[in-house]
This record gives sequence, structure tokens and C-alpha cells, in this order.
Amino acid sequence: MLKSIMFDYSGTVLVTNESARGGGFEGGFKAVCRHIGLAEPKATDFVEFALRTEWELQGIRNKTTFEIRFQQILAIVVDYFGVEKVNLAALEEIFYTAAFSYCPAPGIEPFLQFVRDAGVKTAIISNSTNSGALINREIERCGLR
Repeated sequence: MLKSIMFDYSGTVLVTNESARGGGFEGGFKAVCRHIGLAEPKATDFVEFALRTEWELQGIRNKTTFEIRFQQILAIVVDYFGVEKVNLAALEEIFYTAAFSYCPAPGIEPFLQFVRDAGVKTAIISNSTNSGALINREIERCGLR
């Protein structure tokens, strides 16, 4: 008898909502810029530096066992620009709200209900660099908790 199932978060339980796609990484970093009060031309420099930093650090992550959380990337970028006293968790939320939009994967809602009704315990796992709090909020927002 099946007792439990684990599901991968991104691409299995939630997928990118193409009809409401956010601004991607650039849009997310622009939203962070607005939040911390950086105006042009410094805002453009911030976004360009943030995109390069994210790309380079994720490239290192993909080639090694080195793990870097997205909040650490934000910390590097805001520190480089001399921004003080920021809440990195809040910036992460602002970034992802502006950058991406997710929805339940096709068929996942009735399947989750079916296995839960059968008494099978479910868990959603992720190797994302996002914080667990952000992932949990997204799962709840999509009604999959």
C-alpha cells in the first residue's frame, strides 16, 4: 500500500503561468530598485549588475556543489550599491512577485485531492534557491496547501 508521495515544486506542482508572465529577472530587479529608492541612472546600473551577478553565481552553482540562496545574491547586489538596512526576505518577495507568476500544473489539483482522499500523505520538495517561506506562500496562493 502506498503511504506517501513527494512532489517536486517547480515544474511538477507549479508551472509558469504563461498568460500572466511577470517581468522575468529584469522586471524583478527593477521592482527591487523601486522599493529601495534607486533612481536613474543608478537604477539601470543596479539592474545590469544584479543580472550579471545572478547569472555568474548561478553558473558557478550549476558547475559545482556550491549552493547560494537567492537572498545572498540580493545581499551582494544591495551591498555593492551601498544600500543599508534592507529586509532581504522582503526584497526576495518583491523580486519574485514582479518577476514570475505561477499556477498549478495541469491535472495536479485533482490528483492531489485523489491521493489525499485515499489517505496518502503528500509533501512538496524543492532544490530551489528561494526561501522556504516564499515557496510556501506561493503554494498557498495557488491553493495547494
